[in-house]
Amino acid sequence: MQRWMNRVQKERPADLAGQQLTAAIYFQGLGSAVGQLTFGSVHAAGQRSSFINDAQAMQNAVAARDEVIAREREGFHRPPGSLAADFPDSKGVLAVTDRQLIVFGYHQGLFRTRIEDPVARIALSDLSGWSHSPGMFAWTLNLAFRDDSDVGLDLPIANKPADFVWTLGVPATAA
Repeated sequence: MQRWMNRVQKERPADLAGQQLTAAIYFQGLGSAVGQLTFGSVHAAGQRSSFINDAQAMQNAVAARDEVIAREREGFHRPPGSLAADFPDSKGVLAVTDRQLIVFGYHQGLFRTRIEDPVARIALSDLSGWSHSPGMFAWTLNLAFRDDSDVGLDLPIANKPADFVWTLGVPATAA
């Protein structure tokens, strides 16, 4: 988490003007971490099969990944124009200040990565609740907003999601 806080402060200081940064973390759209693993497993199995060609192996892997992601995102309410709809489906950086959630875009290039312009600024007063659930490859962060929208995000395990949720006091999802 500290790494992401340092990067936000270094790369996007103007976006934090007058605010105290409390926490920051890289995220992926819900289901992305498991979806990537599914893609890799299905694709590898398909390539080893003598019954299908490479194109079919890729097509099967993409379909399996998309199914996992759709299943993970089921139940979340993200209508167009809602606060939850502002979160990217792919990846980004979530910064939490003393006043707001700032959702930054994120560019992952071959030789350089960068935190991009904010895609959303959400006042903390618009956040009606949040929770987390640990996972083997990624933790899930659930965010609910006053406009009755909600979104789930994958926090990859390599980014120390436990530090992020502990710093913010995000409760565990009730079982």
